[in-house]
Amino acid sequence: MDYYIASTGLTEAEGLFYAKPISVTHVQQKSSLFSGSETIWGKIIFEKDTHKILGAQLVSKANILEKINTLALGIQMGQTLEVFYQKDFLYHPYYSNRIDITNQLGFAGLWSEADEN
Repeated sequence: MDYYIASTGLTEAEGLFYAKPISVTHVQQKSSLFSGSETIWGKIIFEKDTHKILGAQLVSKANILEKINTLALGIQMGQTLEVFYQKDFLYHPYYSNRIDITNQLGFAGLWSEADEN
């Protein structure tokens, strides 16, 4: 099928059995500015109150396996959306986007939880 499909940690369906309230956010972005620009679809699952990352899934025709490893390590280390939003990654227009999909997931999760009042 030519797709890379990767998952780490808690899935949204498993969230029914998690003791605390969770939130889920979806994002999509191009894999890079120049090399084929395949779309990456991402989902992040996190604790609603603490923003602790619990799980993530990525799907793309671009190789996204190193990105899921980054998310897996973040889960293992108990990192939050705030930490992922600020992580620094290599930027090269042929290989990556200015804002990595993992940063984008952190930002989208924070934005979805923002109190607009």
